[in-house]
Amino acid sequence: MVAIRAAIKLLRNRVHALISRAVLTSKPTQQGGKVFVQVKTKSGTKSDVELITPYGFRSIPKPGARGIYHAPSGAKNNGMVTDMDDKRFGKFNLSEGDVVVYNSDGSRTIYSGSDITTIATGIVKTIVGDAELSIKDGEIKITVGGTAYTFTATSLSTTGKIISNGKVLDTHIHGGVETGAGSTLPPT
Repeated sequence: MVAIRAAIKLLRNRVHALISRAVLTSKPTQQGGKVFVQVKTKSGTKSDVELITPYGFRSIPKPGARGIYHAPSGAKNNGMVTDMDDKRFGKFNLSEGDVVVYNSDGSRTIYSGSDITTIATGIVKTIVGDAELSIKDGEIKITVGGTAYTFTATSLSTTGKIISNGKVLDTHIHGGVETGAGSTLPPT
């Protein structure tokens, strides 16, 4: 009977070691395209554990983030952490079916139905080839082929040409001026 109890206790401990909650205890490290973490679990601290993330996503969580520690076959030296989340930074009222991608600074992108909303604490950039759109508080800047067009609430600035109805603003002149046969000068 004692042997059976000891075997059951050993089996229970091994099952508990297979999967458990984990809390990140230090800043993750990156090596060879992988992210490694140190976590505290119910059975102790685990170091140099690989953080496995969903395809297409990568993050470097902050200490205090929570996840799930897995030890396949109960092998402590082959553990991994998945599903890291941090409730300190991810407090959003989402509707059913919504998705949010966020960081610790408060920037986030919310996918809600057919709408996509990005709320940034800094600059939002979209880059395609040699074209860039950047948005920050009070300014929208479009750069194409090295020429920038900057919009604010009160102005449009550029080193490029502004064309309206086929007329180039910098070189457009008016003929037949009342004061004589001459033309106006281009804008300065």
